[in-house]
Amino acid sequence: YTPLSAIDIWPKDLGIVTDIARAAKFSAPLTAAALQQFLAASGMGLGGEDDAAIAKVYARNARLTLPGEKG
Repeated sequence: YTPLSAIDIWPKDLGIVTDIARAAKFSAPLTAAALQQFLAASGMGLGGEDDAAIAKVYARNARLTLPGEKG
């Protein structure tokens, strides 16, 4: 398993998009929602994992076990 991206890269990038949208008085609700999920993933200790690990946030919130995880 070699991460090709990282969870911790996304909060910075999504934060930039959020700041630009706010300055332009443009609604960007999907960006705001994505930022919250990536912050949650980082807070779960997933910051160095590939950005696909965002699925672990959704699985945790839905009380699901992903394939390959210990339940």
